[in-house]
Order: sequence, then C-alpha cells, then structure tokens
Amino acid sequence: MLLSPVASAVKTTRPSFHWTGVANDQGYTLYVADEHDREVLTRPTGASTEFSFPPDSLGLVSGHTYSWQVETTVADELRIADRESFVIPDASTLSTVAALKKQFANSPMLLAAVDETYGLYDDAADQLRILKALNPRSDLPDKLLADLAARRQKK
Repeated sequence: MLLSPVASAVKTTRPSFHWTGVANDQGYTLYVADEHDREVLTRPTGASTEFSFPPDSLGLVSGHTYSWQVETTVADELRIADRESFVIPDASTLSTVAALKKQFANSPMLLAAVDETYGLYDDAADQLRILKALNPRSDLPDKLLADLAARRQKK
C-alpha cells in the first residue's frame, strides 16, 4: 500500500515516497508519471520501502500533478500497487504558504488550517499530531484528524 504522498500537495520538487512492504518480496521498483501519463522516474529501490530524491537532483516540476506506483515480485507473481497522485503547487502558492507558516509559526492549529487550505494534507496531519501532543487531554485534535482523513478520502 502506498503511504505518502497520497492525494496531497507536497512543498518540494524532491518529494519522498513511502509504502508498506510485502513479505517475501524480491525488491521494489518505483514509477512516477506526469499528468500526461509519461514516466518521469523509474527507480529500483531494492528492499527499501522508501525513496527520496537526492538533494542535488533536478527533481520534479512545481505546478504539476504526478502519479506514482510501486511494483514487486512475490513467488514469481508480479504485484503492482494502485496508482496514487499528488501535486506540487506552483511557486507563487508555495511562497504564500511559506509566508503564512512564518506568520503562524507558534500555532499548530493555524498551521494545520493553512496546510489543509492548500492541499498539504500530510503536513496538516503532522500539525494536528503536534497539537495533540501539546494538549493530551483534549479530544479536538483526534476529531480534526478524523475529519481531515474523511475529507481526504472524498478527493
């Protein structure tokens, strides 16, 4: 199962990809395609269930939507994960998000709202987990996380 990025925006042209492993796999291959279904990356990852673009690589292009999937072989059977998508917002949007994050840096609740507004759902969930850690007796962060997960499923 693909874990991230899934149905979310990411703030970098060098995203990290994460997926769950399969028992007795023979290694994984990551495929990334652009919005025209052209493969832009094919990367064997061996036994690793993650891949990050090297810091000095060109990465992907902001303002575009991408899809990705992983394949592996188990007992001579090819297994291909369902394709998931993500978007890299354009530079102007990323600049706006950065300014808002700086303005609200001390408020996980407001940072989560900014992230959710701009489709940065993984980041929004991270902020809500921070809010939960800061307020362990409150059930509000759990309710907000559940609401975010439900809205994300609808996308």
